[in-house]
Amino acid sequence: MSTGPAGSASTQKTLAQREKNKADQHVGDVRWLLSDAHGRRLLWAWMNRANLTGDTFTGEPFVTIHNEGKRALAITMMAEAQQHDPENYALMVAEQMQALKDDQTHKHHAESQARQPDADET
Repeated sequence: MSTGPAGSASTQKTLAQREKNKADQHVGDVRWLLSDAHGRRLLWAWMNRANLTGDTFTGEPFVTIHNEGKRALAITMMAEAQQHDPENYALMVAEQMQALKDDQTHKHHAESQARQPDADET
């Protein structure tokens, strides 16, 4: 039996098994993160901080390249979440849309309260 630069067949099999275990663990980690509201909020915040849906062009080439790099990581996070746990990814999006709607409702309520005269002033 010949052993080439990659080693013996059993070594190659062991290395392949380790890689599979790492990949399985990564999928499990993504699912774990998305299984809890805390993890979903954290992932959403990371993707927003990386400007997932925003414009990355600044007119300054190096800043634009930096922004695109951050955005590429956010796209990877989003794709992995969608691939490995689509139900909880959809839940995360729904939760964030509801939070945005709630924030807008609170803002409009506060603005309308600010426009109303106090009872003491009338």
